[in-house]
Amino acid sequence: MRRRSAHAHLVRPIAALRMVTLLQGCMRWDTVRVQSGVLPKTERVRVTLVGGTERTLRRPVVKGDNLVSPERTIPLAQIRMVQVPKIDKSATGFLALFIVGPLVLAGITYGSGGTH
Repeated sequence: MRRRSAHAHLVRPIAALRMVTLLQGCMRWDTVRVQSGVLPKTERVRVTLVGGTERTLRRPVVKGDNLVSPERTIPLAQIRMVQVPKIDKSATGFLALFIVGPLVLAGITYGSGGTH
């Protein structure tokens, strides 16, 4: 009979948390130009202001000379840079090949009744 650790119930939540953390590594911020008041459709943006302060805004839209979100309105003249999140294909490929692949293989091997 196999002996279970006292903390076995924590394994799955910790594994899920680690996977979510790893997936964040597959994202990068790409700089976009807000030309003629047009912003790419996105759920969030990271804005760098002229003074160097960074803000992340949810559901941004350009209205007139302002970048507007539920949190705040920022005049476009005060914005130095706007960035949108994009999937980093090389980091995602690395994650799949070298991290998820071995985990899946280990899960298949573990579930097959082999020795551990």
